[in-house]
Order: sequence, then structure tokens, then C-alpha cells
Amino acid sequence: MSINIQDTFQVNIGRPIDTRIVATTSAVREAITYKYDGLSVFQLSDRKTYVWNQSTSTWSSSDITGAGQDKYFARFDGAYGLTTSSMYMVVGSSPTKGRIGINSNDPKEIVQINPDTGVADPFVISQATNTILATNWYNDGTDKTFTSAQPSMAIKFTRADGSINFLSRASSTSALNSSDSFNSNIVARFTLSQINLLKDLNLNNNNTNTSAAYIRATASNSTKALPDYTWTNDKDTGIYHPSSGRMGFAIDGSQKAVLTANGLLISGSDTTLTTPQARLHINGDTGNDTFILISNGTTTGVGAADSFLIGVNNVGWPQLQSRYNNTPILIRFTNGSNFYHIARNFFTIFSSNDGENFADTSASPATVGDRVIFGTKRTTWYGVSSVSNRTIATINVPNSCMVTVESVFNTSILYGAGIKQFRMQKIVSCFTVNSGGVIQVLPNGPDILADNGSSSTTFISGNAQVVSGGANTLSFQVNTGNGVTGFSGRSVVSFTATINNYQGH
Repeated sequence: MSINIQDTFQVNIGRPIDTRIVATTSAVREAITYKYDGLSVFQLSDRKTYVWNQSTSTWSSSDITGAGQDKYFARFDGAYGLTTSSMYMVVGSSPTKGRIGINSNDPKEIVQINPDTGVADPFVISQATNTILATNWYNDGTDKTFTSAQPSMAIKFTRADGSINFLSRASSTSALNSSDSFNSNIVARFTLSQINLLKDLNLNNNNTNTSAAYIRATASNSTKALPDYTWTNDKDTGIYHPSSGRMGFAIDGSQKAVLTANGLLISGSDTTLTTPQARLHINGDTGNDTFILISNGTTTGVGAADSFLIGVNNVGWPQLQSRYNNTPILIRFTNGSNFYHIARNFFTIFSSNDGENFADTSASPATVGDRVIFGTKRTTWYGVSSVSNRTIATINVPNSCMVTVESVFNTSILYGAGIKQFRMQKIVSCFTVNSGGVIQVLPNGPDILADNGSSSTTFISGNAQVVSGGANTLSFQVNTGNGVTGFSGRSVVSFTATINNYQGH
């Protein structure tokens, strides 16, 4: 049976058996006389392959095809094959070469994403010296915005020091400052060693400002009007740092306490004092009472009306008060007045020094300086040599006054094998003190009110006495020894000294 060979079948040549599978143009492809279903022809003019559909008598491209658009990324479409996408690539030269824009054919940075609806500003990724993620910002040598009326935000990954900076600018202000130096646009900075918050910090768990903790960001010492640690709805109450080594506490913008290495200063009003003068220094309002209140926290003793108070009154006089059982003032020590106020008119001084010192005053002696002193003092000796006039105590008295002293001396002595002696004397002595502090006994001398003792008072031979011990000093003495050494004893004196500062005026 013979084989029907049709159309350009040739042998011994360097071409396909059926040269119809390659056509130079579409015209040559269409001119193929005999075409069978599935015939595949490669067309040289457009470098595409076409397949013959016998049932429709049409050619279809076997390649993925589409209209496409220059410099845009292709997108596959089920109906149309490859079509144009919204992604654009700059094909030019540096520095713009390789930039990619989404919904933009003019990207300002390596990647720029524009919103499809126009309700937001472009987002960019910039990779120059640093990598920056930002919205409504780009840099072509100068920081710029796409829309100056809208704010800009950025996150910058700084290559030089490994820090991460968060930046923000308000609307209608100068463009975002993306430099590596600190500037007003930096909100927070994360470094290898610390986190810097360059704006105020509001610690809030439900986005309300009822009373959230608030920390101010500052690079300098703070003030009582703007404390560092405060609250969102009460920003002039809190803790501040006025200077090195000092903490301040503010209430409604007024200094109420200062803590230093010296101690704690608490003030009743906005005071200019900045350094406590004691471990606990309480400074009250001018002209007001200033007290420490001690209460027991039960149904009574919880307020100023029924507790114990210690402090100074409105003119600066120290005093102790108890309002319990209607006893308001226990003790008031006046400064510059004519009395010590002591509840029930009794005060005992137990002194281990030479008595109470009373400084002279420049005020009129007619109204100041009158005093009554109650005191006790003792002295003890063991096996000592003979002392004629043994000083038991001294007190200091002011200039220009009269002094009356009523004193009781009690002396006991042990000498040898159980030889005991004692002597008790009560005397009244009167003195004048001139303007130079010189003390003179009044002419009549001391009055002996009582004298009692053991059957033998060999070692307590003389009368006890109150004499001048020098300028402004009265000395309480007892005569012991009588020239004998090696005895032991003790002498105790109790006295009341009445000082009248009116003498000589």
C-alpha cells in the first residue's frame, strides 16, 4: 500500500520532517494547507507557539499570554492569563533603580506602599545608612512628607550603634527629623544597655485617665509644680528631684516634704526651706500651732481633740498637750515671756550637769526672766583626802536679779570600822546679781530652818551653804572631812530657787 506524502516532505535535509511546525510569520502559519487537530506551530516573528483547534478552525496560543504593561509586575488571571498588577519597579539607574511601588509608579524609597482608597498616607521602607519603616515620610536628601497636614511616624534601626528609635511628629509641623542625633521627634529609644523614653509615660490599663500613674520625661532637676512621679488627673502632686541628694514631695504644687541625708523636713505650707535641720524637722505655717499628734486609733484618741500632741504653739513656744480628760496643756516652755507654764504648777528637774542655764535677754527685765527652779543633785566620794567645802551642785542665774534659794542637804559619811555619821540641814539664802553677773549675799546671810543629825558629826563639821561660785553661778556646798583623810560619803541636795528679775530696775 502506498503512502500519500503531502506538502514539503523531504528527506536527507537538516530540517524537521514536517516543516509546518515552524512558521516565520502568522501569514505563513495561516497558509498551511493541511492542518490537523492539535497541530503545534512555533512562530518566529513573536516567538510564540500556536495550536490548531480542528473543531473551531482557530489557532490558540499554548504560551501564557497577556497584554501586560512595561515596568509593572505581571499578575495571572484565570480568564486572561498574565495581566498588569499594581506593583511597579523602577528600571532606571541609581539611586532609584530597583525601587518598588505598590499603587505608585513613583516610589520615593526602596519600597513604597500607597493606599488603594487614598484614606491613608504612603508607607515606606528605606534602606540607606539605616533601615527605616515610616508612614507619610521619605528622604531625598531632606526629610519630607507626602501630606504635611498629617502626622508622620517611623521606626529606625540604627546601624552605627544597634539602637532602635521610635519617632513621631504632629500634623502641620516641620517634617520628621530622622537624623541620628537626639531630637524632639524621638519618642523612645532602645539601646543595647537601656531603654530611653523621651516623652511622658502614662501607665493605664483601660485607656482612661481617672487616676493613672504618670511619669514625666525630663533631662533636668524637677520642681514642686511639675513633679516627676505623679498621676494623670493630679499632675502637681507627687515626688520630684529639686537637686542632687534631695527628694521633694509636692501636694497641689506646694512643697510639703523634703528628704535628704540630714533627715526629713515636713512643712505645713509651701515653704522655701530645702534642708532639714534634724533627722525629723517639722515646719508649720507661720502663726499657726505646729504639733506631732500621737493617737491610739480606737474610738477615742484619734483626733486633735482627744490625743497627745508635742510641738510649738503659734508664737513658737514649745509645749506638750493632752486634750484627754480636759487637760489641754501639760507643759509649755516659753521663750521670752515671764513664766514656764506647767500643769498643776509642779516641775522637777533631775540634772546630771551643773544645772539649767538661762541666757540674758535684751528685753525689759520687768516682764522677762522670772523663774522658779526645782532640782536635785548628789555627789559621792570613796576613801579620798579631806575636802573642806565639797560642791554638790551649781546653777546659773541671769544678770540683774534677786535670787532666793531654799535648799535641803542630806549628807552621810562612813569612816573607819563602822563609824557612821549623818547630818540634815534646811536653809534659806538670799542673793543679788548685778548687771555684770557678780553675786552678793544679802546682809543677813542664810537662815537655818532646820538642823538634825547623828550624835557625832565630826566629819560634817560646818553648816551646808549656798555661795557664789563665780559670775552668774550659785554653788551648793557641804563642809566635810575636818582634816581627816580616807573617808567615804554621799551628799544630796534638793532645792528651789526663785529668781526675781525686777531687782535694781
